[in-house]
Amino acid sequence: MGLFDSMRKQLENAAKTAQKAAENLPDSVKQIDVDKTFKGFKKAGEDAVQKFKTGSTDLYSKTVNSFQKKEPTPYIRSEDALKIMYYLIAADMSMKAEEMEMFDSIGREVQSDYEAHRNEIIGSCNSVIVGTTDPDEYYDIIHEQVSAAIHNSQNSAEGDIMPALLIWNMISIAFSENEYSALERRLIRSTARTLGLDEAVPKEMEAAARTMIALAKEEEILQASDRKFSEVKVHMDEIAERKQTVMENIKALMLD
Repeated sequence: MGLFDSMRKQLENAAKTAQKAAENLPDSVKQIDVDKTFKGFKKAGEDAVQKFKTGSTDLYSKTVNSFQKKEPTPYIRSEDALKIMYYLIAADMSMKAEEMEMFDSIGREVQSDYEAHRNEIIGSCNSVIVGTTDPDEYYDIIHEQVSAAIHNSQNSAEGDIMPALLIWNMISIAFSENEYSALERRLIRSTARTLGLDEAVPKEMEAAARTMIALAKEEEILQASDRKFSEVKVHMDEIAERKQTVMENIKALMLD
């Protein structure tokens, strides 16, 4: 699976999780005005995509200039990247099934022998954090371990994961259970800074994740409507185009 397809798959999985959460709402909440709600999501999606279109040139230039001013950021070893992603899942002191499913999915993509090393990687992380009950101390340990994993990769010639892709994977995991917490955001942005990425990179990726989930919800509303197929298809094609625009902008950030 190529990088672009992998990125799309991860966010679409996160969007599906968000849809499942919506399906579990009480019936009283589900009873909405489809047309009105569709228009609201459509406008939100269009506004977000327009932001990408109008701001992408400045953002891209800013990111390029930022990279040019710094030493080349080394790639991250897959084992270190997986440890960093696991620490993200553990950051709020709870392990959610949706996040672990996304973690495993990414693990299989970045390591051909992932299943053989999965328990070893997770066990190594747990040995450091299990038993700590003070929230502040717990986060400090998480942050230290993430920094140590990055440092370990910097001293290795075996890195194979782009720093920006690592941040994207972390955001995909964070959004997979439909709740992007302040601790997750804090750790992701701190990791991006440690990796030498421009501060705009994680922010734009967060915005992309929210936009893709909104577009997925827009699709869901369309599919549930009683409109004619020809009308629905026009809107579905528009959504597909907007998704492509968002993903192309994120791809530009990663591949620079």
